Amino acid sequence: MKKKYLDTDTPTGGVVNIGDELPLWSAPFGLKLLDKVRYKPDISALDIGFGSGFPLIELAMRLGEGSVVYGIDPWEAACERAGEKALAYGVYNVRILQGVAESIPLEDESIDLIVSNNGINNVGSREQVLDECGRVSRSGAQLVLTMNLDQSMYEVYQCFEKVLMARQMDDAVNRMHRHIAEKRPPVAHLLRELRDRGFVIREQEYDQFNYCFTDGTAMLNHYQIRSGFLNAWVDMLPQGKVEEVFDALEDELNIQARRDGALRLSIPFVVICAEKS
Repeated sequence: MKKKYLDTDTPTGGVVNIGDELPLWSAPFGLKLLDKVRYKPDISALDIGFGSGFPLIELAMRLGEGSVVYGIDPWEAACERAGEKALAYGVYNVRILQGVAESIPLEDESIDLIVSNNGINNVGSREQVLDECGRVSRSGAQLVLTMNLDQSMYEVYQCFEKVLMARQMDDAVNRMHRHIAEKRPPVAHLLRELRDRGFVIREQEYDQFNYCFTDGTAMLNHYQIRSGFLNAWVDMLPQGKVEEVFDALEDELNIQARRDGALRLSIPFVVICAEKS
């Protein structure tokens, strides 16, 4: 049988429309995650919160056709997009599950590898998702997850708090701190949750990258900020104060950018490797 990789007639025209499987925000976390995977043949893997297909499709290609890689995500449009990518790349060992990771439609002890690239900290109930991870994992299964830490983008949150305190908006400050704690829990807390579900922690690696912008105006208008962060920030504020607060926040960030030569946002993160006992 002719090897697929020797098929010189493989179409490339359609690939140009989907050749963006590595989102810039996800890349620094995800590349570290992929480095930590124990690559073995003929396994069953699961990617929790794969978005539009990263690292789901890359992982499937690296594991090879003998393995099956499931991906679960609630976002219908992203699931469709990931399916288009897998088809265009000729990756047929991907199984897309549209749904929430609090209820994974897989059998008990059926998975050899679970990955989640900044996904488990963005689910509705982290505890339920980790319960499900414990349930579907075979003994010896590897779990690799990434999570950005509570000091992520502290430069923005410091300016945000300054603006809020100047307006005596203590409730909004408290909501901001609760939001950070919910989305980016202490690593020690997450490790304890994993141990409680039968996972042995094998490795923790800390790293950081900078998210750089000309100024606060550019940052607030960036698509990733608008789609991934802005709604949560708006929800912290009384409805009648949103425009006033964001005008002041933009000014503060622009002052900081002029002082420092650019606006550099710190993104510290952790990669956790664990194994099911």
